[in-house]
Amino acid sequence: LPFPDKVRNYPIGYAEAQLFYALNKFEQRQALARAGIPVPATAGTHAKAMTLAGGKFVVRRLRHQKGQFYRTTDDPRGFIEGQEYISAVFPKTREYRIIFVFGKPLIQLRKIPPDGAAPEGAWNHAQGSKFRTVNQEDVGVLKTKTNIYDALANFSPIKNSHICAVDVLFNSKLNPNYVVCEINSCPSLTIEKGLDKVIEAIRSR
Repeated sequence: LPFPDKVRNYPIGYAEAQLFYALNKFEQRQALARAGIPVPATAGTHAKAMTLAGGKFVVRRLRHQKGQFYRTTDDPRGFIEGQEYISAVFPKTREYRIIFVFGKPLIQLRKIPPDGAAPEGAWNHAQGSKFRTVNQEDVGVLKTKTNIYDALANFSPIKNSHICAVDVLFNSKLNPNYVVCEINSCPSLTIEKGLDKVIEAIRSR
């Protein structure tokens, strides 16, 4: 995010949002968990990782983007402390991205992965997934089968961003039935429709 003096009409808590996005991905997950928002079970040390349940884990660098440097392992200690973090696989059956503008959910996208994509894979645009706009947000599963909109409503980094995207993993048979894997302050907007809606929402602020 640019500094407040470079932005018009920035929210009062804009600087607080900046601090969140300056954190690495592991630290962001810790902040989300402290706010009561479900995230994948995650560890940054080998000792903590040994307490994670499950037989398959995802390893990412502390700072990453576009699905890069992503791998799976069955060894909970199979990562480099201080450079990477590890999380138990959340066996998603769907993945969504919610675009927020000035703290309001504006567009919900469903990620459609390529054929043969595994549940533990990175279903992002750079890895071949397509984004499908969910036009009837009020009847979508995130609205009707989860409490995600209530959970995110008062999360300061979302409320105080011009624009951000929340990536959500969903599986109706699990409890909790969703987790937030990350919040992106510079989301890809390569979507088949809805970009004009984002532009208008920002312009009209």
